Amino acid sequence: MWDSTLTDEFFVGTTEFRLSWEEIKTLSRNSLTHAFIKPDLRRKLVERFDTRIKAYEHRLQRNGVARLGPLPDTRGFVCRRYSLCAQ
Repeated sequence: MWDSTLTDEFFVGTTEFRLSWEEIKTLSRNSLTHAFIKPDLRRKLVERFDTRIKAYEHRLQRNGVARLGPLPDTRGFVCRRYSLCAQ
């Protein structure tokens, strides 16, 4: 709908609204905690999120940004608004 990804939206949140890493994590976790899904599935998704975000942070601390792997594709909105993409 907006020609962007969730990664793009987080970029905008940190760029325009100065959201911190802790705020990004809280928003992400809250989207699962308050999802309109069955409680058992909600619990599993929150547990999976907690496990994966902790592993991500550990890899980042141990290896730095360069070793995280390729970045996700950026969509048109962020490319146009912030001139981030190669022409």
